[in-house]
Amino acid sequence: MTSREGFSATINGGWRGPSEPGMPILYLIRHGKNDFTGKRLVGRRPGVHLNERGREQAALVAESLKTIKFRKIFSSPLERAVETAEPLAQALGKKISRLDLLAEVDFGSWTGQTLRSLRKLPEWHNLMSDPEWGFPGGESLPGVRERVSLMLAEVTGFSGKNDRIALFTHGDIIRLAMETLLEMPAGGFHRFHVDTASLTIAACGEGKPRLLAFNLQPPYVLPEY
Repeated sequence: MTSREGFSATINGGWRGPSEPGMPILYLIRHGKNDFTGKRLVGRRPGVHLNERGREQAALVAESLKTIKFRKIFSSPLERAVETAEPLAQALGKKISRLDLLAEVDFGSWTGQTLRSLRKLPEWHNLMSDPEWGFPGGESLPGVRERVSLMLAEVTGFSGKNDRIALFTHGDIIRLAMETLLEMPAGGFHRFHVDTASLTIAACGEGKPRLLAFNLQPPYVLPEY
């Protein structure tokens, strides 16, 4: 991985770079691993919990972030996200605010199917190539983009300068948040890969948002700002 302007490669994966003073800072954390990760599209199906590795990841997330003075901890209402947030919330003595806007994409009739079988469908190409595409019986990509924009507006709307906000959510939500914050063309989110329990940090506020770190692996090496 090579460096690019404004960013430097970290020793534990991802990117980190400088911030500007006076901007709320979002810490976006993907949930930890579960038994279906990389195998099946579980979407919003209830009852999907972290497995042993996922619980280990959640503990590492808490250990890495326990010195950060978060103003608020938000989580997707799905169990795997809440369970990833719980160790950090307990370490800091803070409540978890469940936010529906952080929920996984509604994959409609694709929910529960294996990724291997879905990749064989002609519609998989449509997902990869058409930024206006919609999941059969579920959300459309424009609809998810709108939801992500509303989420970013809500969590930053009450935040003061330099407030830290933790957001426990899902890979596609983080990827679409990056597409939105970086003002990429629709469909640009496909260029990102977001690992389980990874951390992405963005400073948001007046002027241009800044990406401070992307896809860091726990235990995190945090950027200085």
